[in-house]
Amino acid sequence: SSNLNITEQLKFFIQHKQYLKMLQFCENVEFDGNMRGKHEGTFFYQCFLLAYILHDDLNNARFLWKRLDGGTQNALRPVWQICVHMWKREYGLVYKVIKNPQTPWPQDLMPVIHDVMQFYRTKMLQLVQRAYDNIDVKTISEYLALSEKELDQFAQGQGWKIEDGLVYPTRGTLKEPSQAESFKLLRELTDRTLFLELD
Repeated sequence: SSNLNITEQLKFFIQHKQYLKMLQFCENVEFDGNMRGKHEGTFFYQCFLLAYILHDDLNNARFLWKRLDGGTQNALRPVWQICVHMWKREYGLVYKVIKNPQTPWPQDLMPVIHDVMQFYRTKMLQLVQRAYDNIDVKTISEYLALSEKELDQFAQGQGWKIEDGLVYPTRGTLKEPSQAESFKLLRELTDRTLFLELD
C-alpha cells in the first residue's frame, strides 16, 4: 500500500540523514493527501514536525499542528512539546522532553530525536559564543544540557576558561558579530515573551 511506501521512504531519509528531502517529501505527501481527502498516520506526522524543527522552522511546525485533528495531536504531543519549549525559550525543558524515558519514541525515530538534540545543542552553543563574553555555569549548563562535570570537559575541549562560577566562551572560528547581530542573538536567548498557543 502507499502508506507502507511512505513509511519506507521516511525510514530511508532518516537512515541517510536527508532531512531536507524528508521535509519536502512530507509537504508533497500532505498536499497530495489533501487533494484526495487522505490522511497519513502518526509516524508520518512525527517525521514532518521533526523535519521542521531540524530546519529551525517553528512557524510552519505550528501551522502543521493546527491542521491536525485531536487524535493525531494527542499521538504527537511529545514532539509538539519540543516545539513549544523551543518557542518559549525553555531550554532545559527541550532536553527534558527529548531525554524523558517515559516518552514512547518509536525505534525508527530515535536517530532523528538524537539529531534534534545535537542540532539544538549546536544552536545554543553558537548563540552563547556570539552573545556572551561570560556566562554563569548554571545557565550555560541548562542551555547545553550538560552536568557541571560534563561542562568542565566540554569547556576544556572548546578552549574555554571557567573561573569563579563563570564560563568565558571563546568565539572560536565564528566571525565577530556586528552590534546589531549581537543584540538580536541576545534577544533570542532572553526573550521569553513570545506567545504560542498550546492547542
